Amino acid sequence: MKFNRLIKIAFMLTLMFALLVSVPGCNGNGKTKLNIGCFPNITHSQALYGMAQGSFEDVLSDDTEIKWYTFNAGPTEMESIRAGNIDIGYIGPIPAITGYASSGGGITVIAGVSGAGSVLVTAKDKKISDVSELSGLTVAVPQFGNTQDIILRMLLDEAGLASTDNGGTVEIVQQSNVNIKSLLVSGQIDAALVPEPWGSRLVAEAGANVLLDYDEILGGDYPVAVIVVRNDYLKNNRDTVKAFLREHIRLTRIMNDNQSDASKTVNDCINSITGVLLSEDILDDAYGRINFDYNINEDVMNDFLSFCIDYGIVSANVDYDGFVDTSLLREVLEESQQENTAR
Repeated sequence: MKFNRLIKIAFMLTLMFALLVSVPGCNGNGKTKLNIGCFPNITHSQALYGMAQGSFEDVLSDDTEIKWYTFNAGPTEMESIRAGNIDIGYIGPIPAITGYASSGGGITVIAGVSGAGSVLVTAKDKKISDVSELSGLTVAVPQFGNTQDIILRMLLDEAGLASTDNGGTVEIVQQSNVNIKSLLVSGQIDAALVPEPWGSRLVAEAGANVLLDYDEILGGDYPVAVIVVRNDYLKNNRDTVKAFLREHIRLTRIMNDNQSDASKTVNDCINSITGVLLSEDILDDAYGRINFDYNINEDVMNDFLSFCIDYGIVSANVDYDGFVDTSLLREVLEESQQENTAR
């Protein structure tokens, strides 16, 4: 199928040309390395906050050296994970699915990060009220094969439409989240489906219209970011991954309980990576569209998987039973509860 070939080509090109932004961690020779990947998106707030605060370094062994890498979207990050360059990744559910299939089950989804947080907007002069009216228009997504790309294709399918690479009338293009604003304003694209904070930014700074808000896409109850780990890394560094999860859980609770305090740190981190400093109004709108949760909606993950199989994005011949495994997360939560009870 054309779309399947398109994703494979995108993987190869982004692997060759994407720029990895490395944020220095602790230094030292002879240490165990932990390479963590994430996006400069609010949907990855736990990662950005922890990166800025150095809190993951604080909870891991002194023998572990963390190095951070940031990506524009999931397919590029997944290529780095498959290549063994990233050990733990904050990533969208769709690249997690395609990465699991293409690696022969070499990765596992071990925890949730955030839900919803995707917005479908149109240019200021394109005031339409239904997805079916996207026919003949050009819609941008962060990258072919990423979560927003597949969500868009699911929405088009429900509306009786298809992308031009699948014989339809809607042209889908991939663009960096940072660049989509200028393309929308200049009329080079008509619409975009993007994660936060980029959707709120398009509304506030480009006058974009919200065609579908976060809660109008799949009922607002869908994972937009999850945590994956390479299985060979987990096998050899189980205690490190458990310590990582403990801190991720703590940071998730901070995002839910002290969001206003944490958001400035996250905003500064996004600015240092992308050069974009968001206003408080945009931050408030963006955070209002996201649910932070270390648990995973496995029913929707299975819906995503079914769509990917039906459209030939991944093979139906792969055993997906171990694709999501939250046993380590439950183990960490149970140990934490026992520690709290003993105090």
